[in-house]
Amino acid sequence: MSITRQSHDNGDPHDLRSNSPAVSEISQLEGLSVASQSSTPMSDDESPDETSFEKVGNGAELRQEDAVSSKDKTRERRKLFDFKIKRRHLVALLFLVISWKGKDSVEQFNVDEFLNQTIFQNLNETMFPLSNYLDQEKKRPGYQLTLKGARAKYPVVMIPGFVTSGLEVWQSKECGKKFFRQRLWTAITAARSFILDKECWGQHMMLDPVTGGDPEGISLRAAQGFEAADYFVGNYWVWGKLIVNLGDIGYNPSIMSMEPYDWRLSFQMVEKRDGYLTKLKSKIEAMHKTTGMKVVLATHSMGAMLVHYFFAWVTTPEQHGGGGGGKDWVDKHVHTYVNIAGSHLGVPKAASALFSGEMSDTVLTGMMANVVENFFSRRRRRDLWTTWGSLWAMLPKGGDRLWGVGADLCSNRSQDDPFCPENSSISPMFHIKQLNRSSTEAQAADLTSDTSPRTELELLAANFAQQESHTAEEINSFLIKYGAGRGSDTSAYRDFALNIQGRKSSQSWHDVTITPLPHAPTMKIFCLYGIGNPTERAYHYQEWSNDNEEGMETPHPSAVLDVTFNDEALNTTFGTRFVDGDGSVPLLSLGYICADAWRRPETKLNPSRSKVVTREYAHASEFRVDDPMRGGPESSDHVDILGNDHMTYDFLRIVSDFEQEEVEEDHITSDIMEIAQRINESPLGGVRREPDKLENWKTFLNL
Repeated sequence: MSITRQSHDNGDPHDLRSNSPAVSEISQLEGLSVASQSSTPMSDDESPDETSFEKVGNGAELRQEDAVSSKDKTRERRKLFDFKIKRRHLVALLFLVISWKGKDSVEQFNVDEFLNQTIFQNLNETMFPLSNYLDQEKKRPGYQLTLKGARAKYPVVMIPGFVTSGLEVWQSKECGKKFFRQRLWTAITAARSFILDKECWGQHMMLDPVTGGDPEGISLRAAQGFEAADYFVGNYWVWGKLIVNLGDIGYNPSIMSMEPYDWRLSFQMVEKRDGYLTKLKSKIEAMHKTTGMKVVLATHSMGAMLVHYFFAWVTTPEQHGGGGGGKDWVDKHVHTYVNIAGSHLGVPKAASALFSGEMSDTVLTGMMANVVENFFSRRRRRDLWTTWGSLWAMLPKGGDRLWGVGADLCSNRSQDDPFCPENSSISPMFHIKQLNRSSTEAQAADLTSDTSPRTELELLAANFAQQESHTAEEINSFLIKYGAGRGSDTSAYRDFALNIQGRKSSQSWHDVTITPLPHAPTMKIFCLYGIGNPTERAYHYQEWSNDNEEGMETPHPSAVLDVTFNDEALNTTFGTRFVDGDGSVPLLSLGYICADAWRRPETKLNPSRSKVVTREYAHASEFRVDDPMRGGPESSDHVDILGNDHMTYDFLRIVSDFEQEEVEEDHITSDIMEIAQRINESPLGGVRREPDKLENWKTFLNL
């Protein structure tokens, strides 16, 4: 095995200051500054075809622009807007317009008519059509490989990730009847319904917090076919470019399919309500039978966790709650499993979203923050998100044995760094600033008194806010007990309590640190993901109390993000600590299980020793006139990677069984191997399967 390595430009793998989402002149609206990312853009005549690649490792050809010296690259770079920040401000500006609805000063102004005649009517026109990409045939990886002889071979089944596929209305309350069989997610209709009637939209997007399924009188179902996940809104592509390239080498609906699902549901409910896993099993068997070949199972993001759950389900006997396919089913039907940007170990942003209804994507300051908070508050976001079983499934996996080591977070430890304290070997994920320590302690004491009218859940929340630091294990334990103020009478508690404890059960089928890969000695696994993009990893909170919001069934969050905390040296912006990753999933979650745990026999997580190949793609943002809201053909952003040219070349080689020598070896340029080594050498232990390690988890919940 050869591993190609390359260093980061700044020399310090933990220093992401050059790419951190800190602020530039585009946000003068808020009196801030937003740093733009920079890269060397291609001209319109250039494409990353084979001539721009050079030999690396054992015959692998990958672009090595980062081998150029930092000084040369600095001269070549031109500053570009950070389009994530730009989109955030555009959305906030739209919220500002909406917030005027009903105000006396603009009583005669028809906001609905204004939006219909401007924003919605021209949305498709302002987002450049994919026809530009279709016209650029000679630049596409699929076209280039076809000229060299690549042809469709293995049938392909694609499984999308979190929030990237459409949801349609099939049953609704009175306010939503006009949307029958229209999309309430990933469509212009969704944007209109959300902005013009957020109460109705939220009512329909929420699941029943007790059952985890449909609320009474409401039924949303996943859109079907390629159209369900090719574009998000308008011409904002998701799988669209990859589908075009598959078509270039001869793929068509007879030998490839998209299998969307309701991404809000827990994986248990995906099968219980919709029979999705049964249908997926049948689809794979049908593809295998009609083509005579095993399939390539391709996933994006959370889809990797769903497939891991599927592997366990399909090989478990029916009498034990599985699909009854038998021990060898995966080996008989799946040739290759390709996970793209897989969130194998979950994401920290799931914890912040379930705790306070916040993540870096929701952070705004000043006037914009007030507008958005009044329009769709933290509590409303949290109350919506906590009904989605999928978010609970994405809570960080592996506990303190992985996330608490801080191997990806701490280059050194200091008394000034609450996430890497010098007096402790454990790194927390939340740090809560106490605005008034004495009042907090008094409140907690009052809650314990016999005369206190407050509930056990309020006591739980007060005690949590009283402690300054919380590790991943502590956060998960609190969240599952608290249930956003609903307590244990929730589907999340029933579906994930045992998983939070670290117990091996059907609740943990999606957890790669507990449930091993299936018996599939001939199946290949490819982990393809982006690096070099600042990704949220830990959070600065501050105590918060807001009793002004009435009419809500659940209590307000006990703490909120401290957006005033900024520290460039510690890669912290608006209270969020950033590390290497793809902009959504940290490197630890993307790469640890692939590059390390599935390869070490002592973990027993890959019992049949399926071959695992890890290939990373360095992020390079570039402005393209024909696709202005995306990062360009070398962007390795969490969604953009589905259109990354280098990843596309690799993916097409895998599914066509062409130029296999180019993809059979690792291409690792990040610090994931060093991170894995630090984790495995830590006293906390890393990923191990010994019973005593599992027993330690039982103390985190009192069931």
